[in-house]
Amino acid sequence: MSESQAGGARRRVESGFRERAPDAASVFVGSVAHELVGPLQEISLHADRIVRGLATNPSDVASLAAATHAISRVARRAGALLHALRALAGEEEPGPPRVIALAPLIDEVLELTRARARAVGVIVAARCPSECHVLGHHEELVHALRNLVENAIDAAAGGRPWAHVRVDVARELTCIRVVDGGLGVPRAQIDDLFVPFASTKRREGGSGLGLVIARTLVERMGGWLTFKRGEARTTFEVGLPTA
Repeated sequence: MSESQAGGARRRVESGFRERAPDAASVFVGSVAHELVGPLQEISLHADRIVRGLATNPSDVASLAAATHAISRVARRAGALLHALRALAGEEEPGPPRVIALAPLIDEVLELTRARARAVGVIVAARCPSECHVLGHHEELVHALRNLVENAIDAAAGGRPWAHVRVDVARELTCIRVVDGGLGVPRAQIDDLFVPFASTKRREGGSGLGLVIARTLVERMGGWLTFKRGEARTTFEVGLPTA
């Protein structure tokens, strides 16, 4: 994405907030709360598991450690979400990117979305070179890709029940494509995909901020997130610097 295109995307995000005044503040608060509910529910479930484990089998150190690790992982994801929200508000600059092993990160994303895919009968597969590395922030990239994969699962559930994550590596750029077999995004809605609160999923209980947050997180890493509409598939494409 060129600098002018990135600037145009940022202006559309800003105008999305302005055009939805005067109720933008209340909508934003509600949307943020919606985004945080998931991580908080996960933390609560794992905490309950620890309490039950201590009461019934306190010697099962492995299970207790796994639940504790899960809480730490979810807390880091919630932190990544808060970083993105602060960036959207212009209150935070990104830290220096780090080298990330992409294959295990994508495995983590697929594990986090496995139950959602199984519940609607969607098969999710990934193809990533084992030695692929990118520059970025681990938890923020997990959050962004999880959003894209969950969207792909939801879309595929209403069409052909499959979703793919494909990675192509070049010398300077690594491209991550999330493709689904759903019915596609209506042309009239494409221009608003990355506009705050414009998502059609708000009518189904969504926040209207998922893709906006995902793009913000990716751009904080020096990358880009775009949408491509094909005749037989929908593709969201993430570009990140190759490490």
